[in-house]
This record gives sequence, C-alpha cells and structure tokens, in this order.
Amino acid sequence: ERELEESRAQAAEALSALKEAKQAQRDLEKRLLALESRPPQEITAHQKALRVAMLKMKAMGDLSGAGASRQRAVSMMEELGLDEVAFDDHVGALAKAFQLRCRIRLPEHRGITLQQLECVEGFARQHCQAWLDTRSGAKVSADTLDFYQVNAWLIKPSTNEDNCAFVELVAEAEQPPTWFCSHWWGGIVRDFTTCICLHQRTRKRLTDRTVWAYWVCAFAHRQHDV
Repeated sequence: ERELEESRAQAAEALSALKEAKQAQRDLEKRLLALESRPPQEITAHQKALRVAMLKMKAMGDLSGAGASRQRAVSMMEELGLDEVAFDDHVGALAKAFQLRCRIRLPEHRGITLQQLECVEGFARQHCQAWLDTRSGAKVSADTLDFYQVNAWLIKPSTNEDNCAFVELVAEAEQPPTWFCSHWWGGIVRDFTTCICLHQRTRKRLTDRTVWAYWVCAFAHRQHDV
C-alpha cells in the first residue's frame, strides 16, 4: 500500500512538472514575441542576450525538466538583471553552500531550524552587497535585505535545478515544525532571524539550536510551483 502511494505521488509530481514545462514554454513564446515586436534601437544589450538564450531554447523545443529549469533561469536572469556568465557564477556560489539533501513530499513537514536560518542569513550577508533590489533597483545591504530579495536572489536560483523547496537543500530528512511563522515578504530577514532566536530564548532556553523547527512559507514551499 505504501509503495502504491509513493508511485501515485511520483506520477503526480511528473504530471505537475510536465504542466509546468508547457507553461514555461508558453511564457517563453510570449516574451520572445514581446521582444521581437520592439524596435531594435529600444532593445538593450541585456535584452539582446536574453533573446539569444530564448531562441536557443525554442530551437531545442525541450519540454523536459531540464528544459523547464533553463526557461526559469532565463526569467530569473531577466528579473535580476544578470547576463548568462554572471548568473552562472551566482548559481555556482549558491551550489557550493546549498545542495539537495533530501526530498520531503509533504509541505507541512518542511520546517526550518534556527541554525539553518542563520546559514541563510550568513550567506546573504556575505553576498548581498552585489545584489540589486528587483523592484527599486537600489543596492541591497543586510539592513535592507527582505524576503522578496532573498527569494529572488537566493531561494529561487538555488532550488531551480531540482525544483525543490529550500528546506530540502538544508535538511537531512523531514522536519515537522513545532511552530508556525507568518511573515511579511517585505520584512527584513535579519530581524526575522533575531525574532526566532529571541523566541527560543524566551520559550525554552536551548543550547541546541536544531531542536525546534519553524514552518516558514518562503522556505517550505517549492517556489517555482507557487
């Protein structure tokens, strides 16, 4: 019975991936049409590079999981304002810090610990000086780094290849949460982590920061499927 349930879950995931790839292909066609309809003098060098990448993918006609991840990568390059080389360098730095460790089928079992949150904040603090706010274009710092930017610069690029939740990059197995956290996407990540730390000190004086897991939508959901 358990094997049947797992087979059904795998089939559902495969179907979901196929639907996502087809939608990504349609989005790619729309972006190409939008670029091709503009006068050449109005297209920036960055947009020209994106157009070349899009045409390559269109020519390949790849609807596999790998093709979908490449199409998502083009969207992220566009959002972050990076060319292919800069984006690959950024993803490479993320891959050194965060790699797929497990698959957690149920979102409600994807809690994140304070120790893991501190790893996220530490990476972001080390690299965010090179990031630009995807909404305003302003430079990002640890004082202004919010969940919008962590999602755009860290969560989505690091989870793209495996189309997973961020928690699956830092957990060894299921992490059923003890607490549920509701957060604003514009909230500062450093302040959020500080609040979690204070919560643990207040509610239970722990020396081991991996004991409690918190359910946080940014890290628990597979953001490419949201």
